[in-house]
Amino acid sequence: MDRASDFQVFAYSLLAVIVFFFPPAICEEFNYDLLSPNGPFNWGNKPGWHLCKNGTRQSPINLQKLTANLIFDSGIERNYQPANATLISTEHDIMVNWTENAGFITVNGTQYQLVQCHWHSPSEHTINGIRYDLELHMVHRSSDARLAVTGIVYKFGRPDQFISTIEEDLQLMAQNQSRRRELGIVDPEEVAGITGNKYFRYNGSLTVPPCHQNVLWTVFIKEGRTASREQIKLLRRAVNGAGDETFTNSRPLQPRNNRLVQLYKDV
Repeated sequence: MDRASDFQVFAYSLLAVIVFFFPPAICEEFNYDLLSPNGPFNWGNKPGWHLCKNGTRQSPINLQKLTANLIFDSGIERNYQPANATLISTEHDIMVNWTENAGFITVNGTQYQLVQCHWHSPSEHTINGIRYDLELHMVHRSSDARLAVTGIVYKFGRPDQFISTIEEDLQLMAQNQSRRRELGIVDPEEVAGITGNKYFRYNGSLTVPPCHQNVLWTVFIKEGRTASREQIKLLRRAVNGAGDETFTNSRPLQPRNNRLVQLYKDV
């Protein structure tokens, strides 16, 4: 298959995943307001979203070192490559969408193609009961439509280098002057900024409706990632062009339900 055909196949898969995550009806019918009829506590009452209420493998969860199975192994391989990407302001987050092949990760022998990444503020997962100020989700999809999401948490601190490169684009989005900005070539490694191999892994779900339970989660810890308060406020203001720095987009914690949670340490 030639390069053009390869990209057509990838672009088709990419479009399918975007529609899967953010179909127009879903975008209009849920929010993060805990008191709203469309808020997280009522997602499961909507037709087709029953897993949000009745699912036994929902995300996010609290990740605890003391109750996790310790494994001394790297357990994951990243094979990312720089590729063209677009910054998109959706109704619920800010997303970097790669429009070309940006590489993949390999987990337990399965390849998952990188599709997009987006931010949640504050973090959705907590670690040992601690909620962080920001969480990045790198979303990957296998050839048989399974999902693998890598989570990276940030604390308040020095400005994040990648977010610094898109601040002008975010400002335009916060002022509702643009919903899409072409970023050119973006290196996923620079976005993720992963420097270690210590992480939790468990089987969970999407953290947005319809809450499908086909997601393999890998949440990195001890990465020392920081973002400034100004950057996090800007990410919030840019969502949906609303200019609201008080906006939050984190689903409440879900029961673990005796699921296996593994803590990987690379020796």
